[in-house]
Formats: sequence, C-alpha cells, structure tokens
Amino acid sequence: MRRLMSLSVCLFLLASVASAQEAYPASAIAQAAIPFPAPAPPQTPPPARPTTAPPSSPVAPISTPPQSASKPNPSDVNISVELTITETGGSGGSQKKTVLLVTQNGNRGSVRSQVPRPGSGENPGFMILNVDVRPTTTGFMGDGRINLNLTLQYSPDAATENGSRVADLTESMTVVVNDGKKMLIAQSADPKGDRKVAVEVTASVIR
Repeated sequence: MRRLMSLSVCLFLLASVASAQEAYPASAIAQAAIPFPAPAPPQTPPPARPTTAPPSSPVAPISTPPQSASKPNPSDVNISVELTITETGGSGGSQKKTVLLVTQNGNRGSVRSQVPRPGSGENPGFMILNVDVRPTTTGFMGDGRINLNLTLQYSPDAATENGSRVADLTESMTVVVNDGKKMLIAQSADPKGDRKVAVEVTASVIR
C-alpha cells in the first residue's frame, strides 16, 4: 500500500514538471538564465581648455577740466569815473577842472556844485558844475570796456574879450571807454570867441 502511494506521488511530481516545461519554453528559461550586462560607468568629460581673454584696450583716464578762478560778480564792483574839463583861449587863459566819482556798477553817481557869480545886478546867476554818470560793465570778458552814460552842465565865471559872459556848456552822451584809459569825449568852441572846452573821461573798475 505504501509503495502504491509513493508511486502515485512520483507520477504526480513528474506530471507537474512536464506541465511546467510546457508552460515555460526552454528559450524563455534560457533567456531568464542569461544575466543582463552591468551598466557602463559614466564617462568623465575631458577637461575644458583654458580660454584666454582678449587683451582689453587701455581706458583713457578721465581728465577733469581745471577749475578757473572765481570771478567777481559784476554787480559787486565799483567803478571810478574821472572827468577833466580843460578850457583854452579866451580872456581867462587856460583852466582845468577835475571831477571824480565812484559808484557801483550800473548805478548812478552825481555831483552838484554851484555858487553865485560875483558882481552886481538883479540876477547875476550862478557858476555851475554838475555831473551825472552811470557806468556799466556787463562782465569781465577780457575786453576791458565800460559803457558810460554821462551828462555835464558847466557854466564858469569867465568873460570874452569884449566883456560878455562866455557860453554855458551842456553835454549828454553815452560812450564805450576802455578800462583805465583816458578818452576825449567832447570838444566845443565858444560861439563868440576862440575859447574851447575839452572834456576827457577815465573810467576804471575798482577790483
């Protein structure tokens, strides 16, 4: 009885092996038995070639312009005006009178001088010397010029050869003069004689 049972078990095992071989063919088993190749190790990239930067062009240094010396504001300076009146000829001979004014640039300067004429009469009049000036300079540009507006009233105590009084002189003008240089701006003649009156002016910026 035991032998019969052992035989039955053997037959069952053989049948199981046969059925397994039919389910899995030999090619599949062979493929399963072939081992897969191991993955290739990662390749190290070749070292990069050193790159040489192109030579940079030299940068020119930034030059700062030299600072010019500060110039004074034209409105903060004074201008002196010297006026010279010269009389020649006539019975009084040669006479010279000088008037000096100092005023701020662009402003007016005035001088008033008068005294009664000596002598008798109801209206002997006055000897007068009045001067008004307005000097102007627009800036220190190297040209050294001054714009000058001038008014002059001159009435001296002098007589002509026949005893009559000389003519009064009134002048008004605007001229451009050079800084510090004398300039003849007017020369007049007496209508009744050989008396002449010359007017010279010198304007200077006081720095």
